[in-house]
Amino acid sequence: NDAWKIYSIKKSQAGLVTASDEESPSAPSLADAGKIALATSLEFGRAIKSGDFNGLYKTTSSEVQQKYTVAAFAASFAEIVDKKLDVEVATDAKATFTTEPEMLENGVLHMAGVFVYGEQHDHLNFDYKLLYRHTQWKLLGIHVRITGEKPEAAD
Repeated sequence: NDAWKIYSIKKSQAGLVTASDEESPSAPSLADAGKIALATSLEFGRAIKSGDFNGLYKTTSSEVQQKYTVAAFAASFAEIVDKKLDVEVATDAKATFTTEPEMLENGVLHMAGVFVYGEQHDHLNFDYKLLYRHTQWKLLGIHVRITGEKPEAAD
């Protein structure tokens, strides 16, 4: 609507700051990574339950949105939707990371782990790749597996 939007305001630190410090953020703390993984997993669970992937799609990066439409993105999860699997984790669930969240090349955050959920104590094994865009982590890649087995946790 011909209006500017402010996505964030940063106050630079005093002293010498290199360009690389500004370009790629550092990996979030384990607590923050757990919150990011939970928010992504909750949105994924809602999408699977409802069959409506618009909410999950909105959490994806522009790179994903340029490559896939909402319908194509949703089609990736058709098998889980068709089986009517319950993959909704509790809103207060804690992620157990199987690898430490880490920053990969090109500013990609990688995190993998598991959420235990439901009466059957099923496991939502997740592997997420995210990019930091406009003050938020945006989904770049998602791989999930639903099992009854818990993988080994990272030290």
